[in-house]
Amino acid sequence: MWRKRMNRLLTPARRAVLLVLLFTLTAAAAARPSGKAAPLAGSAANGAAAPLAPDAVEKAWPDLRGSAIYNPARVPAPDPADLPHLNQPGVQSIGFTVNYNPANCPVGSLNWPGNAQAAFQRAVDIWSLLLTGPRTIEIDACWLPFPPGQAGFLGFGNTTIYYRDFDGAPLANTWYPVALANQLADDDLNGGNAEMILQFNSNAAGQNWYFGLNGTPAADEFDMVSVVLHEIGHGLGFLPNFSWDDGAAPNECGGVAGTGCYGSPPRIYDRFIQDGGGTALLNYANNSFALGNQLITDDNFWSGASGGAAQLNSPNPWVGASSLSHLDEATYNNTNHALMTPNIALGEVAHHPGTIMLGMLRDLGWTAPSLGNTYVDLTNGGFEDGTFANPFDTVIEGVLAAPNGGTVWILPGSYDESLIIDRPMTLRAWSDPITIGQ
Repeated sequence: MWRKRMNRLLTPARRAVLLVLLFTLTAAAAARPSGKAAPLAGSAANGAAAPLAPDAVEKAWPDLRGSAIYNPARVPAPDPADLPHLNQPGVQSIGFTVNYNPANCPVGSLNWPGNAQAAFQRAVDIWSLLLTGPRTIEIDACWLPFPPGQAGFLGFGNTTIYYRDFDGAPLANTWYPVALANQLADDDLNGGNAEMILQFNSNAAGQNWYFGLNGTPAADEFDMVSVVLHEIGHGLGFLPNFSWDDGAAPNECGGVAGTGCYGSPPRIYDRFIQDGGGTALLNYANNSFALGNQLITDDNFWSGASGGAAQLNSPNPWVGASSLSHLDEATYNNTNHALMTPNIALGEVAHHPGTIMLGMLRDLGWTAPSLGNTYVDLTNGGFEDGTFANPFDTVIEGVLAAPNGGTVWILPGSYDESLIIDRPMTLRAWSDPITIGQ
């Protein structure tokens, strides 16, 4: 069957990319992610900081809205067996510390229920599986009934402060959220204070919370683990600094209705936003109608090498705290990338950020796995889905299943195969010896 498929793929236009392999893969230790970038030549290593409020053009906190429509979609949590970076020598998962209802929470905050704390910890544990780095992230977590104007929201999330031109900053004159800046600098730039603050609606947008850990909410429940995962995502840096002026108070961009604006210096997130034609939004004139018109089209995308051309949420009219700070709802709802869309439905579960968001985090500067991994073991005679637990039994299957830039991990053996490789990917030996060829 595979030989027939290979012949079918080998058209005259593609014969040049046929690679008949007869070689041995040798296992080599993967490069250790250090979590600390080299200082940018000529940059000031002064740890210059700016509080969030004076720096922010978009002053609203990114939010997650609860949808009263029932949607039983399920995205399971990552399986540690499918995360080979956890087994690499010297790799350190990022630890988290959570302060439940600290003094800086809003007036009226309540004590956290124990089962809500357990759900919060489950979300923290998932992020800890996926992120590596030298510095612990501290979270201030608030539990309170949201006021009437925010009753439809489930949570808000934000960084506590930004830093730029610190020792280890990859780009000069660029604001980094403190949780990321601390990893890159391998330092506690904010002096032991929390790196993000998250608020959650104890009234669950008029519905019920599901605090279980196994992702089985009822049709009238919002999944707490999913909501916490989402808000931590904002605290990690999923935070643009663009705004659109509606001509009314407060004054977003100078008071002229229809204009768009952005902060300067920009945040690292802002540097990756472009229009559908490939023009960076930071190349639009600030405080301009051209930018304002662009911000309310559905034609705004991520432009990073790892996150790809992911479509961003940019509705018309502009929605403060939602526009550009989420993935597009129509494009990514009911997919494995649904976690960072602006809404979550009753019964919906998203216990994994998805490969797109992990790629976006890598573009920002985080050390996170691509999860573009497929696994091959010729001794597997049972069910195959390309995971570590159920690997394919041919390299051909692994290559066909691997995404662009993905990695095919091959367990020891002699694979009597010919391959077509016409996309960028990496073939890695899980251990020696491995031979591929006919």
